[in-house]
Amino acid sequence: MREAAEQSAGSLPALAMAGYAASLAHEISQPLATILTHADAALRWIDRPHPDVGEAVSGLKQIRASARRAAGIVASLRALARQAPPALVPVRIEDVVADALQLVAGEADARRIAIVDRLAAARGAVLVDPVQIRQVLINLVTNAIHAIGERASSDGRVTIETSPLDGAIRIAVSDNGCGMEADVLARIFEPFFTTKSCGMGVGLAICRSIIEAHGARLEAISVRGEGSTFSFALLRAPEA
Repeated sequence: MREAAEQSAGSLPALAMAGYAASLAHEISQPLATILTHADAALRWIDRPHPDVGEAVSGLKQIRASARRAAGIVASLRALARQAPPALVPVRIEDVVADALQLVAGEADARRIAIVDRLAAARGAVLVDPVQIRQVLINLVTNAIHAIGERASSDGRVTIETSPLDGAIRIAVSDNGCGMEADVLARIFEPFFTTKSCGMGVGLAICRSIIEAHGARLEAISVRGEGSTFSFALLRAPEA
């Protein structure tokens, strides 16, 4: 798998780059909104008869963290623009999952859908571009949330699970949503194919391109009326 990663870590297709850029533009609005919120709060804590420096400092730390995250997103976008390979670094898979789930938690809560993480079976560092893999997870979980929303049920659930492979960690995103017919499943990774009235049909094509650039493959299984599972494997980082 390591050889495959080296061979596949080339540029993403132009279509994927364009769609991924749009997706990143949406994602970058999150840390920018956080920066504005905490900046306003910090100013209020300072601009008081008795300034609360501790609260202001806490807000500034949140601003710094969000700015660093935004910088990482911009760096990833620049790499895509020049068709550079993924910037592979060792990062704990549970941290990448946590970051992604934090960004989709609001939509899941609004739709009363439970998100369950089962990461105990396989934890540790993987060799990835964390911004790109986080974006894949955000896309897969968001799709799962929408799939559950299409069925009349009060027990909607999205599960992210890890399992060990030889020299890698497998990540699976499952839902108990509406599932897909076989003919739809066969086409879901095609660019511009979508079953959504407002969708562009590039999200899963982008996800597959990103995973292939990491030397792996994004796979899907689905049963109509029962749900779907998307999975891929990431190479473990070498031990120091």
